[in-house]
Amino acid sequence: MATLTIVGKFSAYHGSRTQRPDDFVVELDYEGPIVDGFIQGVSYTALRGNLDRVLEELEGKWLNEIIGRATKERLGEYVLYRVRATSPLRVRIVQQTQRLEASADEVDYSDYQSLLQLSRAEGLIYMGRFDDALDCLAGLEQGQGAERHLDHIWHLRGRCLKYKKEYRKAAGEFGKILEHDPQNGEAHRNLGNLLYELGEHDQMVKHLDRAVELQPQSARCWNNRGYALQALERFEEALRDHTQAIELDPQYAEAYSDRAAAYAALGQKDVAAKDLATAQDLRDRGMDSYKHEQIVL
Repeated sequence: MATLTIVGKFSAYHGSRTQRPDDFVVELDYEGPIVDGFIQGVSYTALRGNLDRVLEELEGKWLNEIIGRATKERLGEYVLYRVRATSPLRVRIVQQTQRLEASADEVDYSDYQSLLQLSRAEGLIYMGRFDDALDCLAGLEQGQGAERHLDHIWHLRGRCLKYKKEYRKAAGEFGKILEHDPQNGEAHRNLGNLLYELGEHDQMVKHLDRAVELQPQSARCWNNRGYALQALERFEEALRDHTQAIELDPQYAEAYSDRAAAYAALGQKDVAAKDLATAQDLRDRGMDSYKHEQIVL
């Protein structure tokens, strides 16, 4: 069997909150037997035209708007999906010195359109375009097969609404997830945080307790509960939660800042100052696990 490779290039932007330009090379492989000096069943002109149309669509765009967060894996899947009618064997994506190769049989085309919409919604959220993301999610929820993705749709919509400070509506989205799946620790964590914003402290702690039970290895769950406990002036308990979060993730800058607040409330100002310095050092060196100045899903 002979292999024919079609190569194309395009320039586009990637990055979540800041646009970074980059050049991409796309290589598509096709395979077939040689008959009369050509690969049988392969029309170079048709293949070239198909790839060029896809690359023209991507040229100059911010890839978050099209494929969500612009990993090479997602870009490879998208190209394979768009040219699937020509039955490519594999794709290679080259970005600077980095290279990814993916086989066409690694992409599940049956539900790809829904997954692409979810990725687009995520990309729009990371860009801070919450209303556009909500429109994207609304269209997805009304589409065929949406029931397979409802928890994901509700989660992303809840995060959008939280960033828009529509806390009651956001809480409703995570409530839907828990009606569907009461064992969803992330939904309990998010709902607990929203109830904190709404001042509903009794219900807040109940959900954050459940989040810790369901996800004991999640530093975010422990730290979020500690922060909530501080609102109830239960500083000793909060201190234990923040310390557990730091043990699970020593690069969690916010956990150090929050523990500093608990230490300060207990009159231990020297230890609090040490934690604040550690938190600032992690942020200054770009080592903060969650980079809380950015949007986190």
